[in-house]
Amino acid sequence: MKRAGLILPCAALALCATSFVQPGVYAGDKPTAPAAKQAATAANATGASMLAHLYGKEPGANHFISPYSIQTCLTMVRNGAAADTKAELDKALNLTGNTDEDVQAGARALREVFAGDNGVTLETANALWSHKTTPFKAAFVDQQKDIFGAEVSSLDFSSPETLEKINGWCNEKTHGKIPKILEEIRPDLLMVLANAIYFKGTWEDEFDKKLTKKEDFTTPDGKVVQADFMRRSDSVQGLERDDLMAISLPYKGGKTSMLLMLPAKGADMAKFVAGMTPEFVATVRSELRHKNDNASISFPKFKVERTYDLIPAFQEAGVKQAFTPSANFSLMGDVKPLFIGFIIHKTFVEVNEEGTEAAAVTATGMCGGAAPRPQKPFVFKADRPFAYAIIHNDTGAVMFQGILNDPTAK
Repeated sequence: MKRAGLILPCAALALCATSFVQPGVYAGDKPTAPAAKQAATAANATGASMLAHLYGKEPGANHFISPYSIQTCLTMVRNGAAADTKAELDKALNLTGNTDEDVQAGARALREVFAGDNGVTLETANALWSHKTTPFKAAFVDQQKDIFGAEVSSLDFSSPETLEKINGWCNEKTHGKIPKILEEIRPDLLMVLANAIYFKGTWEDEFDKKLTKKEDFTTPDGKVVQADFMRRSDSVQGLERDDLMAISLPYKGGKTSMLLMLPAKGADMAKFVAGMTPEFVATVRSELRHKNDNASISFPKFKVERTYDLIPAFQEAGVKQAFTPSANFSLMGDVKPLFIGFIIHKTFVEVNEEGTEAAAVTATGMCGGAAPRPQKPFVFKADRPFAYAIIHNDTGAVMFQGILNDPTAK
């Protein structure tokens, strides 16, 4: 009998640390600094808009992004902006109305939470590279070092070694999952700002590999593919509504988890993704309840690697001036013109019986010169497109999120 295939059309994966003390209440919420939660809320909103845009451009593909990485990299860029350029970036990054002090306090607090003992491998890193003839302003460097722990280097961008150094940093910080972020050093490139995040977590209750078997998965276009479905029967935090089912699977340590959201059969995946706002995800998390100990869980193991040009997404979010020679990045450097030439976002995720490994790098290139072109038995079986997220439970920060449309496509 043909089963509806569970496919995440754009792998909305959010690594979400969620630890329950009672139904719908997260144990880590109380001690977390308000600043970290505020920063997480802004990053989650940015991620939701980015994912909706990317899914709209490729509705049949698997997608995977890191809201935290995008927000962190572009916040560093925003810190070098002034006047209208800064205002546009603030709007796109959901920072409008926040003082500079609020923005920096939130970024620092969230980075410190991620650097704590989360029971998993969770590493973040930031870097600034400038051409030796166009250095960053000293005050800007000091701020990014203080807030983001950024590594700062002055390099000869005309030397082939510069490309090797930048890509080598990406490879190191992602444990080899993203070996390079740049293909070349373009002639007008003057500065590069980058964030990297790496996650590796083992399920609190691992899946038995002996139970994994081929089953049907239905893609958005109705195609049925054979995928390796992991399965287990045990206690789970789950939700069953008319419009969707959801489960939260904790990683060891209890401070991070994967939230899987399975839309109802026949649902319009594009509308579902567009509606995956931070408020929607928070509501789903709050409605999760303990399901009986013999709940049936099955979904495919998968691996997704993506590369995105985020300039169109930010343009859609209202950022215009930053991509033109009239951009005001006077707090970053003295060279004029200075504008954003590229925003590259690369991601990797692999989910299997043991757990999850994920990584992302976001790099923004600052250029000069001409502008570029613009309760019945609870059964959760993800056998059709679904959304997923890796979340930090205490803050609710979506570290990664995605949509899986076809678990056999990489």
